[in-house]
Amino acid sequence: MKLLVDTNILISALIKDGATRKLLFHLDAELLTIALLEQELKKYQAMILEKTEIDIPTFNRIFETLKARITFLEDDLFIPFMPFASEMMDPLDPGDTPFLAAALATGSEIWSDDTHFQQQTRVKVWTTSHLLHFLEHKTYK
Repeated sequence: MKLLVDTNILISALIKDGATRKLLFHLDAELLTIALLEQELKKYQAMILEKTEIDIPTFNRIFETLKARITFLEDDLFIPFMPFASEMMDPLDPGDTPFLAAALATGSEIWSDDTHFQQQTRVKVWTTSHLLHFLEHKTYK
């Protein structure tokens, strides 16, 4: 399984050492994301620090550990897919367009808890709860 990881998944894993973080480390899947994700996380860093009450060095350590598990894709890989992805995602959430384009470019499915992805039909979308169910029952829906 190849999964394109959305920003909300990393935010969840940074905020709490729960199911999402465990899946990131133990899911038997190739995990990919876009380079823009790192910039997005910096935008939410203050919120994450406030919710977790951790300091910046601890945040950076956790983030670096998570990053080691994920392959960050170069923009030029998925830029050709942006027009098609844009048609589907821009009306819903333009910020999701590069993630869909990257999934299309790599033949990946998407791991996101963002409901906007559920509204497109081109790429299979896994939520965290779907992945947990999949692992528990070893079924592919």
